[in-house]
Amino acid sequence: MEIFKWAKRQSNRPADAADFDASANGVEPVAIPKRSLPRFNTTGSDLGISDAELPRMRIRIRDAFSPSQPIQDPRMFAGREEILKTLIRAIEDMRLHVVVYGDRGIGKTSLLHLLTRLATDAHYHVAYHSCGERDSFSEVFRAIAEQIPLLYDSRYDPTADETASGASLALMLPQGEYNVSQLSQAFSHLSNTRLIIVLDEFDRSPGGDFRRMVAEFIKNVSDRSLRVRLVIGGVGTSLSELVEHIPSIRRNILGLEVPAMTPDEVKEVISIGERVSGLSYAPQSVDDIIHLSRGSPYMASMLAQYSGFRAIDDDLDTVSPWHVVEAARQVALELRGRLSERAVTTVAAALAAGMQTVLMDCAKSAMGSSARLVPSHVNPEQLADLSERYPALFEPVPGDPKGSYRFTEEGLPVFLWIWLSTH
Repeated sequence: MEIFKWAKRQSNRPADAADFDASANGVEPVAIPKRSLPRFNTTGSDLGISDAELPRMRIRIRDAFSPSQPIQDPRMFAGREEILKTLIRAIEDMRLHVVVYGDRGIGKTSLLHLLTRLATDAHYHVAYHSCGERDSFSEVFRAIAEQIPLLYDSRYDPTADETASGASLALMLPQGEYNVSQLSQAFSHLSNTRLIIVLDEFDRSPGGDFRRMVAEFIKNVSDRSLRVRLVIGGVGTSLSELVEHIPSIRRNILGLEVPAMTPDEVKEVISIGERVSGLSYAPQSVDDIIHLSRGSPYMASMLAQYSGFRAIDDDLDTVSPWHVVEAARQVALELRGRLSERAVTTVAAALAAGMQTVLMDCAKSAMGSSARLVPSHVNPEQLADLSERYPALFEPVPGDPKGSYRFTEEGLPVFLWIWLSTH
């Protein structure tokens, strides 16, 4: 109890009180200079701060580029018009289920959020779920059914007590675990809407039974012509794993790869950011961001945001190439922190051995290829040698007919590319 009383006394002392009574110990008080520590530039609530006092430019640049969050506002969405058209036509005209796949950071989740917005505007009912490693089939689809009002079940009158009370389609599912046939039956009486089920981050879902049951559900929905379409987002193996479980569903699914952004699309990302933030990016700065991002909207947005903050810190309204270089170095340090210590140590050893050019070529080849190195892009003998000399960095892809190799960690190619480009 005594320590709590002491803490309370300390909390009631003046802010400038010394840590101990110096004079009582015969020691002259020492003036401790105030430190200039970094501070937050805004408040969590913005309460008590007028618009004139807020650093508006910093807020605008934060809103203009959001690398850590998917894009939700259609006005902030750049490029991707053709792939969006293909996605909509597959659902609307061809009545297909769609697997959207591609590298991490390529914009899949932003695309799915925009699809959700557009489909909702067109009076589709959209149920969205982001998959996790511990998902169970019954739990996931019960949560999805809870997003669908019972009003859309043709067996229920709109004036029925259950409908009027806001009950959901989950009412039609058995308690506890259930099978694919029972789920399909629960969705078989949908009317007055078409349902789109979005399963994002599908590569994080459990393998085995979960993915097999999703494949079976796709087959049941297609065979019975139910008013349900699945849109699945994940990395490159999502489509092949589904088809592997039930090869006959191939004709019911469109595999849609989200490619790297073109230079013009990256320019559009920056142009939208300029309009929102009020900053301008020098032409060379734009070219540098295009070069460093290699078509990744995530990297382009991060580089544009970080370089914008640096320009603001310098009280400038134009982002210079120097700001982009400094931003890239900051990004490289952040990426380095996400790698294992074994990989970082091995990279240092490879660089000390003069492997900069080889590592740069490999990183460039692997970006946009799910960290894979295809022999047609990099010398096969060199890849085999690298895999043997640096097993912490490179490994053969098991069972790959092309004899491909890959980086052992997904973040390695981007880190190496940014780091070696700026050092």
